[in-house]
Amino acid sequence: MANYNKQFNFRNGVQVDNDNFVVSPTGLVGIGTTIPTEALHVANGGNVKVSGFITATSIFADSLTITGGTGITVDDVNFESIVGGGVSIKSGIITAADSTTGIVTYYGDARFLQGMPTSQWIDIDAGLGYTSIYASGNVGVATVDPRFTFQVGGNTDTTVSGFENGVGINSTGDVLITGVTTSGEFVGGGSGITSLNADNIASGTISVDRLPTLTGGNIPSNFEVTGVITATKFDGNLVGTGVSVVGIITAGFITAGVITATTEFKGNLVGTASTASSLSNTPNIEVGIATATKFVGPLTGTATTATALTQSADVDIDGAKVGLVTVTDKLFAANGIGIGTIAITNELEVFNESESRICIISNSNSSRVSVGRSEITDGLSSNFAELRYGNTNGLFPYSQYQSLDLINYGNGNINYYLQAGSVGINTGDFHWHYKPTSRLMSLTHGGNLGIGITNPSNKLHVIGSIYGSNGITIELGGADITGDLNVSSGNISCVGVGNSVTAKKLFVLDGRNALLDSNGVSLFDEVNVNINSGISTYHDLDIGGKLRVDSSFGSGSGLKIASPTNIEDPLAPLQIGPGTISPDATVIIEEGAIGIATVAITNEIALDCYNGHATFGRVGIGTTAVVDLPGSLYVNGSIVIEGNDDVGGAGISVAGFCTATGGFTSDSSGPVKITVVGTTLTFTVDGVGSASLTLS
Repeated sequence: MANYNKQFNFRNGVQVDNDNFVVSPTGLVGIGTTIPTEALHVANGGNVKVSGFITATSIFADSLTITGGTGITVDDVNFESIVGGGVSIKSGIITAADSTTGIVTYYGDARFLQGMPTSQWIDIDAGLGYTSIYASGNVGVATVDPRFTFQVGGNTDTTVSGFENGVGINSTGDVLITGVTTSGEFVGGGSGITSLNADNIASGTISVDRLPTLTGGNIPSNFEVTGVITATKFDGNLVGTGVSVVGIITAGFITAGVITATTEFKGNLVGTASTASSLSNTPNIEVGIATATKFVGPLTGTATTATALTQSADVDIDGAKVGLVTVTDKLFAANGIGIGTIAITNELEVFNESESRICIISNSNSSRVSVGRSEITDGLSSNFAELRYGNTNGLFPYSQYQSLDLINYGNGNINYYLQAGSVGINTGDFHWHYKPTSRLMSLTHGGNLGIGITNPSNKLHVIGSIYGSNGITIELGGADITGDLNVSSGNISCVGVGNSVTAKKLFVLDGRNALLDSNGVSLFDEVNVNINSGISTYHDLDIGGKLRVDSSFGSGSGLKIASPTNIEDPLAPLQIGPGTISPDATVIIEEGAIGIATVAITNEIALDCYNGHATFGRVGIGTTAVVDLPGSLYVNGSIVIEGNDDVGGAGISVAGFCTATGGFTSDSSGPVKITVVGTTLTFTVDGVGSASLTLS
């Protein structure tokens, strides 16, 4: 396939198996744990092996054991104990006061320090920004009576002939050594050196001025030179044992046309050799650049370049830097491979200050990244999983040339962990995208799934339509649908006693014939609703024709309009109100009688509102012709008013005009009688008398 750049972006972390390898959403890496608490967290007794350098600002550990190497260098160490290198530290403070010199300062009263010298050490500030340590007396090592400023061993005699078995250094720079002095190099004048053995001179050139003059009598017939022959010029042939030299032998170099040795060269041949062939035995050759058609046997030393090595070649390169490396077979690293870093803490580690990328590209087949717990071989192992791109295997029908597959060949789960680390704030969510600008689905960390919305407010929040080929089942809390619910086929079932469907509007595409009971029988008899069981709840009920409530079906039957929580049988064919819970708010209608604010209608009373209050716009009593009357109360017949302590006694209170066509009368039991004759009103009070009023 084409070389397209690909990037794998694992949002909110990565997990390999249960706890083998976990990357949290915040970038914490866990090995052996599913909840890493540090940038790298290795748990369950896991060991970390590092073959390179470890650079750390701080190391916190209960115990630090050092078993090899030349030491450890860190900026700050805090732990319970250190054991290693012959040093055991269980408590106290060891601090390098100066990070450049590494001088360690001990704090404390030194009660437990043993073997301290009795000499007086003095700190002296020379005014250079640092403090020097000065010994006020001589310093002795392996001696209790040093006579030199610094003395190792020896005795109290400071003369050359008397000083024995030691080293003495005085303050003027003189050194007296009774043993053997070994050094890589001596610099300075050697005029005072005596008893020099010339056999021990192994390097350098003796000036011609220091050599004696050789005459013909002083040169033996068999003259061998094992070092360097220095001469101004050799004329003619230099003939020796099996050696023929034609040309000039100069100082440090042999310049000749051809040097032929039929047997051997004795000693060292130094200088520049342009060609060398057929070398045998074990010659030690040091060259700058060696070019050969073939090397036989081991080649040791430092090689800056090496090409065409055989498959069995064992090449050991420490700290090599190369430009381009091509491996035709397999690349093996015993401890790990680091790209962009030498501080390798994992088998493969890639580091870059800016963007880091790992590309796995196939030009003719799928690209695969496999992880597992056994050797991964197609068809032979099920203990691994793959991240695969461009899978065209026929066993995967939805995988195509440009498909990205996550395949688990085992029987375990595929787990997505969100915020598996320590609990924090601003926990993220799962989001599915189509291109960077379009959101398909979101699953919040609180468990709300949104389709078409990124901040769902319910367990399932869908913006758009829902289609279920085999139906939709919703348990427990039910479903709230703010839009329309269209059921083109299938059923809406409420299973269980007391379950019901409540809807503001219910549209049935097949009409009333699609409303059936549990036996499949239509709930409508021709044009009527025929429901024999259960409770029907309607938000709005619009009746264009007649509504009949027949109580002949048995006790407690009829129509009740009340609170949904009060489901007892109605008190009459029609009941409005909650019944016995609050009788003052109850209206019942039964056999042509109406009861208001009561749970029972008194016999022979058409309207019973004894315990309540009523307000009417216009009332006609004994007549129905009240439409065109100007007043609010029209009585066709007599009015009887009796006293009642509950309502404040008998009487009529009129705020406006009171008109009586036939006058006002009262029987003997009443306190007042008013008689109107023409324009004269006569007021009579029993037992008192009467008075008349004439209107003109």
